[in-house]
Amino acid sequence: MFSAATFSALFAGVYHYYHVIFGITYSKNFAYLHLIYWFCGQWLTFLPLFWVGYNGLPRRYHDYPLVYFGWHGLASVGHILTLISIVFFCLCFGDSIIQNKVHTPEYFHLSRTSKRIMFYLFKINMLKHGNRQHVITNNKTDFELINVNVR
Repeated sequence: MFSAATFSALFAGVYHYYHVIFGITYSKNFAYLHLIYWFCGQWLTFLPLFWVGYNGLPRRYHDYPLVYFGWHGLASVGHILTLISIVFFCLCFGDSIIQNKVHTPEYFHLSRTSKRIMFYLFKINMLKHGNRQHVITNNKTDFELINVNVR
């Protein structure tokens, strides 16, 4: 189950940064098929095995009672679905290379880098000028009033 979570994060990273690395858009249809088959395959693989273990079958047994045959068959179907999802993953990027669609960013005609730079400049400006609001009371700010009361 840990490897499934790791590969899910790996797939998410590849989908997120694919257009940044290659400059082209991947096929959304194959990506959706990959997502559906991957999660259905993972659930069909690990839930029956969890149930079999909960019912008392020890791990790493090559021979098991026929009572568990259906559950192991269901887990095998889930594994086949997972392998089909890997095929869709490869087809997704093969199709994107064949189609060669240029990625158009949706950031109001600004690149992500310039948006990040503007955000950091905004934060630096906020830190430089202070981000607290000053309320003037008797020609003194709250900060000055606090300092007077402490002394």
